[in-house]
Amino acid sequence: MTIRATALAVLVGAATVLGGCGGDDASIAPKRSASTSSVTIDPTLGRLVVTQVQLDCCYTEGQVSSIVIRDAAKAVVAEHSDQPDETSVVLLDEQLAPGAYEVESYQRPCVGNCEHLDPPTDLCTEPVELVAGAELHLTVTFSPGRGCSISRSTS
Repeated sequence: MTIRATALAVLVGAATVLGGCGGDDASIAPKRSASTSSVTIDPTLGRLVVTQVQLDCCYTEGQVSSIVIRDAAKAVVAEHSDQPDETSVVLLDEQLAPGAYEVESYQRPCVGNCEHLDPPTDLCTEPVELVAGAELHLTVTFSPGRGCSISRSTS
């Protein structure tokens, strides 16, 4: 193999490894825009929209952000993980049966690349009540390594 071919092989390999830091991962659902479109709400269901806002920079190698929704029996009824590339992103937009839920948000910092993740950090939870035919918008704000909070937001 010539020096030029060896150098090319090294560059291709490095690009493949580095691509994991900010690229899509098949195990992570597609990114969603920070703006939600108009959705027709089933009048027997409630709509829950969760937007995440990152206040400060950043985990060195990126992170996977997760939202988990649990019902009153603590069963997971909806969840979404994303590798955000914007500071504000809609992480969840679901229609659910009316009732009491717990919304949980956490970050998993990437280790080297986002195929290897640290344990959950910046965890916060918020109890919510969904009403039939109504929308509930929540905003999760966090600063890497400094925790998070969940608040109701205006839409």
